[in-house]
Amino acid sequence: MNDVIINWARSGEAPQRITMHDGALRVRRSQHCAIRLHGWGIAKEHAIVFQIDHQYYIRDLGGLGGVKVNGTRIGEFGPLSPRDRIQIGSYLIQLSAASKQGMQEASNRENQGPKDLGLQAKGIADHDHSADDKPLHLASKQKSDRTAPDLKGDAQLLPPISQIESEPLVDGCDHRQGEQASDCSFTRAQQLAKQVSWLRAAAFTELDRQGRRAGEHPLSRLEDELRSICLSLLSTEEGRREDLAALTESEKLTLIQATIDECLGLGPIQTLMNDPGISEVMVNGPDAIYIERAGCLYRAHFHFSSEQSLRHVAERIAAQAGRRLDLAAPTLDARLADGSRVNIVLPPLALRGTHITIRKFSQKLKSLSDLVSLGGASLTLASFLAWAVRHRLNLLVAGGTGSGKTTLLNMLAREIDPGHRVITIEDAAELQFDHPHCVSLESRLAGHEGLGAVSIRDLLRNALRMRPDRIVIGECRGGEALDLLQALNTGHGGSMSTIHANSPRDALSRLEVLTLLAGLDLPVEAVRAQIASAFHLVIQTNRFADGQRRISSISEISGLEGGNIGCRIYFV
Repeated sequence: MNDVIINWARSGEAPQRITMHDGALRVRRSQHCAIRLHGWGIAKEHAIVFQIDHQYYIRDLGGLGGVKVNGTRIGEFGPLSPRDRIQIGSYLIQLSAASKQGMQEASNRENQGPKDLGLQAKGIADHDHSADDKPLHLASKQKSDRTAPDLKGDAQLLPPISQIESEPLVDGCDHRQGEQASDCSFTRAQQLAKQVSWLRAAAFTELDRQGRRAGEHPLSRLEDELRSICLSLLSTEEGRREDLAALTESEKLTLIQATIDECLGLGPIQTLMNDPGISEVMVNGPDAIYIERAGCLYRAHFHFSSEQSLRHVAERIAAQAGRRLDLAAPTLDARLADGSRVNIVLPPLALRGTHITIRKFSQKLKSLSDLVSLGGASLTLASFLAWAVRHRLNLLVAGGTGSGKTTLLNMLAREIDPGHRVITIEDAAELQFDHPHCVSLESRLAGHEGLGAVSIRDLLRNALRMRPDRIVIGECRGGEALDLLQALNTGHGGSMSTIHANSPRDALSRLEVLTLLAGLDLPVEAVRAQIASAFHLVIQTNRFADGQRRISSISEISGLEGGNIGCRIYFV
């Protein structure tokens, strides 16, 4: 097994090196480690360099600046070669083989993806997953017994890779993203929040002094002006404030970008919104931000500089959506410009500050083949679902919150015949499937005067006059259930909807209750008969303890049996 020499240095300091043998080495700011780096942007646990099958890789474990390889921020990268330039803070790190043979082998393996980690190319740039979209930590778990290095002989080494991946941090988020938060990370995040608060106030003061207003200029021009002002302010204050004088160039750029995000964007959560691996962002007040990645929740080390700053971001979201958000209307459901769903609750309804919950809008269209590759269903089950959609069976997708109902509905809808006219109806537009003849309708809440509301039920009634071949309802949650049943029983086969329920039987019971909410005093027997003849299959989805979302069962509705709706399980 070949050893490598790890070299690191920064401007003004003598280069350092260490020879790496088997196992792994951690990079952090503590003095009790093999590779110790200094600086405000270095985390308590910043990165790990490890070896698998004679090849070397680096993984980002946390830190504001993250880890860059050849100028690109990464979550994990490898196999490393002597030509790769690793940047952490102001440090430059490079590997060199301890022998000519090792150098040649490292070069030969440069373009070979590591099989045990599920990578298809040389590295994962900025947290991308493998070709089959399998999360990296799940891929590494499958081979953990074979790939974990032997760490018994060196106290400097980290726990096995599989152990690191399977233990969510109490105070941090996924280490592949770089939001892992140790005590040191939170301290630096608080320091950054204070600096952002000062720089933001100073920048707006300078804009006011120049007689400029935010709404007078295009956003891009205002961003350039803010960046210029921030650079000038930092240059002026460096000689007066020790905390600013200690910042490296990369840390200054991070501070300026964080300030611009808070002034013009979504503040510290803008970075999280730009990460494709994050599916939800939850803000529980100015100093508590959580994310969901691969079905698991983690705490990010980002902070808002103040409750006022968080409130400004919330009001900016409401203004962009053309909605009202104040003490008279303290809650908001809206969509961001990229299609992401956002919910906002203001104090005093929210006791610990303004709460913002964002469910991100996926930019990638997924199909049933993706469901199979992600482990959400078997190939046989996915093939059956595709057959059911093509043969115009009416489908009801049931599951709990966050179980993947809408995602599955998107996948199913992609199997619809391109020659069919499809009308989608939703509260907040989430359905996104590439269909040439699709009409998308979205309900609308009442305006400031309490007028102008358009419900899903209104849209469904109107859709029946639009010559639909199929109707897709994002979620059935009210009296529109009756109109949907009528539509399914009058020739609109192949329609689909979702419903919140914990089992297929519960889904049918809840659909029965929702139908009765239409207020027509229908007998229960008539409602059950309508349900039994309207839907053919109930597809149950669940989110399991490991964060994985899977189809747990498919049930057939077999008609009325003794006054009750018959339900037979096809797949489990």
